[in-house]
Amino acid sequence: MRLILIDAESVNLIDTTALDALLSAAKELQGQGITIAFARVRDAVRERMRLAGIEAAAGADNFYERVTDGVRAWQQAGGAVPRP
Repeated sequence: MRLILIDAESVNLIDTTALDALLSAAKELQGQGITIAFARVRDAVRERMRLAGIEAAAGADNFYERVTDGVRAWQQAGGAVPRP
């Protein structure tokens, strides 16, 4: 299982162009068998993501309060910790 976990803590505002690009990227990654997930998304940003269809594309379960929550969920789902 492959996962991209985006730490969105520093995102205070997201515009329509960014939302469209993010949705397109999420769909492309899913087509390659890669799950996209988000951590520390601010409420206002998450609402815009929901309205743009990103939450539906990524799955509401792939939004985490903390980065460590996302990593743990990935590990429990069968992901492995990469080795250097």
